[in-house]
Amino acid sequence: MKTQLLSFMMMIFMSLPIMSQNFDLGNDLGSGWSSKWDAESKTITWEEGWAGRGWWLSEDGMDFSDYSEVVIEYEPIEFRIKLVVEYLKDGEKTNVDGWGEAGSTSISVALDPEFKSNIVQIYIQAESAGSLILKNAYIAKTGESGGDSGDINEEDAIDIPFNEYGHVLLADLQKYDNNCLVKLSLIVTSGAGVQTQPGWGIGSINPIGNYDVKNYEINCLSISEQGEINEFSFNIGELISYSKVDGETYTDSYGQQGITINTWGGATRESIKVYPNNTYVSIEETQDISISIISTEYYDLTGTLVINPNNGIYLKKDLMSNGKIEVKKVYILK
Repeated sequence: MKTQLLSFMMMIFMSLPIMSQNFDLGNDLGSGWSSKWDAESKTITWEEGWAGRGWWLSEDGMDFSDYSEVVIEYEPIEFRIKLVVEYLKDGEKTNVDGWGEAGSTSISVALDPEFKSNIVQIYIQAESAGSLILKNAYIAKTGESGGDSGDINEEDAIDIPFNEYGHVLLADLQKYDNNCLVKLSLIVTSGAGVQTQPGWGIGSINPIGNYDVKNYEINCLSISEQGEINEFSFNIGELISYSKVDGETYTDSYGQQGITINTWGGATRESIKVYPNNTYVSIEETQDISISIISTEYYDLTGTLVINPNNGIYLKKDLMSNGKIEVKKVYILK
């Protein structure tokens, strides 16, 4: 990025062994160009197209080997945005991108298994001038961004039908409970070249027959050779929600309601399977509003416990009622 304002995130990550399950990117979007960040309202304002704003981590790369993906959540937007993860690869910087279409509320970018130990920065760009209200931004711990309950028995799997266009009828989804696990499998094809990189767009989930609205962007999960399967997990309720436009179920020109599994960029549809005996909890559903703070401790930026913090910058460690620990940088004025 054109302006690199080093944050305290490197110190937070390295000095404390008491990390939360997901790494909170925090409220300090101090790095960017032709853009502004208002921490109080959590608003990014881009002054021109393809300006950027985000988090500078480390010139030498920060190690996120135990993490799986970068996730941002935001209020619905009216233009396309791009989430960029920049790695240090063989001494050179390289990017992996994830896209959010107009109307979207989240983007996730899978971390490259080979290079996620060297993440330099993460930032958000917009295709035009405008603003975005950021709700959440974190790097998900492996296995923590969502999950299924119970052992999966493939013999219990039921195929959900789809036609040559990838259309899935709403009636075929509504047969099952909203929390039932669904697995979508896409095969990487020769059109992607020798290796398809993480974040490479390989499809989307649209309201049936409506290719102008991409309610879910499908990105390659890892470096994939021709013929390899990328498997994506959802629950039935999520897929049903993707059939809607502005909150209303979309009906195509043939009177059908449902979703379209649209593929491109080196992928074809392999299967859609539902597991009636397994549930799946999405990222959004893991945000339990009933969780409360049990205890709080403060540390200085070297990781030393401070009993009575005075004026200055500290790391605030909260023990939550669900057993997790959250660490945030805070400013204390007395």
